[in-house]
Amino acid sequence: VASFLKLVFVSACNSTFVAKAFRNAGVKNVVAVDSKISDKAAQVFTRAFYLSVALGDPIALAFKIGREAVRSS
Repeated sequence: VASFLKLVFVSACNSTFVAKAFRNAGVKNVVAVDSKISDKAAQVFTRAFYLSVALGDPIALAFKIGREAVRSS
């Protein structure tokens, strides 16, 4: 059981099935990609997401910030 994990970040195209496996194992927060994504977009999202988390933002807000960073890049 992976319920002790607070966050799993899967940076791979079409990784929804992996995300579901982690959620089913009890991981509360899973970030994954449900389609194809460019390397540049993945880098932009990851940088913004982790910076937001490091600053103490909730995971949901960090996710929104990451998506906005991709949109504006």
